Amino acid sequence: MILTTITLAAIAAATLPVAGYLAGVRRGRRARAALRAAHASATARAEQAETARASGPDQRAVLSQELQRVLAPVLASPQPAAVEALQHELRALHDSISTRERGNDAFRDEVRTQLSTILRQAGNPEQLQRSLQKAMAPLLEHKQDGSSDLQRVITEALAPLLERERTGYELSTIRTSGGLGALPALLDTIAQKAALSSLVLSDEAGLPLAASSDARDVDALAGTAAFFLTLSDRAERTGQPRPLSSVLLDDANRMTIHRTFTVGAARYTLSGVARGRSLAPGALDPALLSVERALLQQDYS
Repeated sequence: MILTTITLAAIAAATLPVAGYLAGVRRGRRARAALRAAHASATARAEQAETARASGPDQRAVLSQELQRVLAPVLASPQPAAVEALQHELRALHDSISTRERGNDAFRDEVRTQLSTILRQAGNPEQLQRSLQKAMAPLLEHKQDGSSDLQRVITEALAPLLERERTGYELSTIRTSGGLGALPALLDTIAQKAALSSLVLSDEAGLPLAASSDARDVDALAGTAAFFLTLSDRAERTGQPRPLSSVLLDDANRMTIHRTFTVGAARYTLSGVARGRSLAPGALDPALLSVERALLQQDYS
């Protein structure tokens, strides 16, 4: 019995390493099979990617081919016609982009034309307002889009015209009750309404007859006015139209207007100075009537 047990134990001890070896062999086979399958799958995917890359064109190659196709006519032409054709296309594109701006410019010109006609006919601000409303109605009907731009255009066109009309109307309504002695006060009123810093009345000899209260460089203004009269005489002697008004801009951003007029046989010049704003040659015309009336009265009361 003991001998049998010893024999069985010896057999078990001898077969145990063999069984372990056989189990390890089976596991190794399964692992190698899994590795071969993974390698085959990876190889297949790599081959598919390579096939796709070879069959599809590279993006840079596509762009290069397209660029060459576009530039080929220009590069192949020894004449400048191809370049001129491209320039023509660019100009056409520029024109199409600026179509809206040209339309706005045309509308702005139409508005200003209408306003200029109205201002020449208007006699007072109330009549001017009625005329403006009548003239702007058809323009507004034809320009329904871009309301903010339209408002800006109308405001820009109206501002200087209405200001000039208002100033001209106020100057034309000035009344004087005295003669030569009332000239300083009259010039003060004109200077205030016309926003002039200086206003001087001088004769044809260049002597100042009256000036506004805050006028500066009175003698210099009167002397320049006499020089302007000399130029007027020279133009008349050569058969040229006689200038009546002159507007000068100096390097101090001042604008000076000299307006000549005649009362009886005597000639006078009304000279005004404005700083930082423009003056039209006819800016003092509405005030001439009141000055002429004062000069016709030869008393100094």
